[in-house]
Amino acid sequence: MYSPLSPRVSSQYADGELRFDLPVRPIGLVRWIGLVLVAFGIVFVWGPAHGLWGSIQQGLRGGFDLADIAFALFEALFVCAGLVPIALGVFVIAGRSRIAWSPEGLRSTEILGPLRWTRRMPREPVRRLAVSAANSAATATTPRREFDGFAILAAEFADGSKRLLAIGYPKATLLHLAEQLKGYVGGGVGSTAGGQVDVVEEADDDEALDALLEQPADSNTRVEESGDDLRLIVPPAGIVHGSSGLFGFAVIWSLIIAVISGMFLYGQLSGRDEMPWFVWLILIGFWGVGVAMFTAAINMGRRTALLTVTRGRLVIETRSLFGSKRREWTPAEIATVRVGPSGMEVNEEPVLELQVHARDGKKEGLLAGREPEELRWMAARVRRALAAW
Repeated sequence: MYSPLSPRVSSQYADGELRFDLPVRPIGLVRWIGLVLVAFGIVFVWGPAHGLWGSIQQGLRGGFDLADIAFALFEALFVCAGLVPIALGVFVIAGRSRIAWSPEGLRSTEILGPLRWTRRMPREPVRRLAVSAANSAATATTPRREFDGFAILAAEFADGSKRLLAIGYPKATLLHLAEQLKGYVGGGVGSTAGGQVDVVEEADDDEALDALLEQPADSNTRVEESGDDLRLIVPPAGIVHGSSGLFGFAVIWSLIIAVISGMFLYGQLSGRDEMPWFVWLILIGFWGVGVAMFTAAINMGRRTALLTVTRGRLVIETRSLFGSKRREWTPAEIATVRVGPSGMEVNEEPVLELQVHARDGKKEGLLAGREPEELRWMAARVRRALAAW
């Protein structure tokens, strides 16, 4: 139910499209996250910007050659990279969302004054608009609590893909927006009539996912069942496939840092540009990030897991580059088994993992980077096996 206390959603038809404009996010203290992003960006960009300014001054005094231009371009690349978290932070602090529908399809735009950042969607009909609020983990004494003031609106398309439309608004506001949208977006690109679109309010979709009991075709997990006992044997997924693109990103990152390091070293040895010590310290940090990404990618691709439900207990055994680990729970100790974000992101997409949420508030995550549908299937199988006890 839409509350009159929720921020209003205005709609208008302009430039051949229907627009739904949301106000600046009423997120209160969450704005501090934006300030942190701005501060990080300023610190990150200061060194490269200082070096770029020095390169420009030196070039103006003595003329530019090819090496100077290349060096300045790479410094400019780091300056641009540092501006990204600054821009994101400013959008968090004072930005707002616009959802638009036209014959060209659905799109979502973040707006900050004259600045625009648009996320285009698949050219497919929308089958479902889902609204979910952030929530806290359940404990032995307190149930799961929803934070209705910070919700997400997502669109699920006919091809099975799911895209974020808006984040950071009250749930009532986004449900109101979804009800207005559903009459337009179901027909797909080029359609003038909306198709059937469901609007769902997702507080915790574990029960809905229990229907996902058919193993995905590309899953290499082996299933062994005996009575009420269940064993899921998860072999390595491979470094390229199992790292969700992290390995490829690590390669690109390392190549860029290698070229930057070479240019800095050339400038230092040739006397063209004296690099202060903290620049080298930053470069060492970037190399450390590259090594960490390679290590994480190899670990994600080579790890194995064994999930067992037997005698009314869930036992998970994992093996990775960092050793073996074994955890055990009784059904009374488990709040839920579900899929959730691991905390890593690749290309601005969260890397999902299988999670066991205990009633004491603790969370155990594993198998980050495997296919989301396979993880959801595993979670559903484990929940059903536990329910049988």
